[in-house]
Amino acid sequence: MRASWCATPLLPLSGREEIEERTREKTEADRSTNRFRLASGAMPSGKHTLNPTTDFEVEVGFLAVRIVVLAELLGLISPSRESRVDREQVFEAMDAFARAGVGRRSATLGRRCEPGPLAAALRESLVAIEDSPLPENEWHALNKILGEDALAKFLGTSISSVHRYRSGERPTPDDIAWRLHTVMLVAADLSGSYNDFGIRRWFQRSRSALGGASPGELLAGDWSPDDDQVKEVRSLANALLGSPAT
Repeated sequence: MRASWCATPLLPLSGREEIEERTREKTEADRSTNRFRLASGAMPSGKHTLNPTTDFEVEVGFLAVRIVVLAELLGLISPSRESRVDREQVFEAMDAFARAGVGRRSATLGRRCEPGPLAAALRESLVAIEDSPLPENEWHALNKILGEDALAKFLGTSISSVHRYRSGERPTPDDIAWRLHTVMLVAADLSGSYNDFGIRRWFQRSRSALGGASPGELLAGDWSPDDDQVKEVRSLANALLGSPAT
């Protein structure tokens, strides 16, 4: 049966097995924040749920949840206490990014309720978000999660400079803005599995996938989002989402 995307809430995507290291870490996490995981099978059906029947429908649900969580993290929309995401939240998130100058075209296209146009609009919007730092929002969000000391280390600058950039006393330089944006994208991926305590711990723990280094050690000093070690950190965080292949 074809899902009605205009009338049915988009359910959060539940979990797949993690490797043992991630399973141990989950004991430190707030599991109620897990809104990202992909279902390995059909999701529960019922009046207020969606039972995706195809990989395509699962992808639409995944994209919808991700854009809502990004908007919540950046303070563009109010956080929801609900464990699922419905279509109005998705449209609200896309509109909020459009007002911030990101993904204006995709926000308009997303109002079409068919799965095809909605999926295309969500993909386009997420690409635009990846390519568009919003330092005014990101400073506040990451300072709340990581604090100025950690941000100064990750961004390769001083605590006093972090304070001046965050307060708006000085404009954020381009290189700092891109590092800030990259750290924000990592934190957004982690927020699907961890609370703030778990996110901070994730940056500190050594990882076999990173050659025994911690993500925080690789995100330190003078780095670029295009550096290989930074891409490895991003991939490690993104793997927690169980992102569907596209």
